[in-house]
Amino acid sequence: MRKYAEKFADEIGLTGELRKLYIEGKIYYREISSGMSLFPQKDVTETQVLEFIKVIPRLDSYDVCGAHIISENIIKTIVDKFPNARFVDLNPEEYKIWNKKIIEIGGRID
Repeated sequence: MRKYAEKFADEIGLTGELRKLYIEGKIYYREISSGMSLFPQKDVTETQVLEFIKVIPRLDSYDVCGAHIISENIIKTIVDKFPNARFVDLNPEEYKIWNKKIIEIGGRID
């Protein structure tokens, strides 16, 4: 699995800290049935997520459930770069807080 992660990191141009986070499984970025999905895990900062989003070539869904990392900056960055990406797996508390903001910024929710 590590060899695959290293190869894929090279293919999408991950370097330095972002490469390490991806290979160590702290940021999951992978193909699922609905396309490419990003799942940041605990101990990943908002800044690291933002930097990762800037590097990746494609994003179909941003999964909030893992570490619950979401912010207005993350929403704006995703909507600007990947306008068709969906925000998924908001828990009920997050949904109350972020649903309106995601829609106001132009994001999609599943």
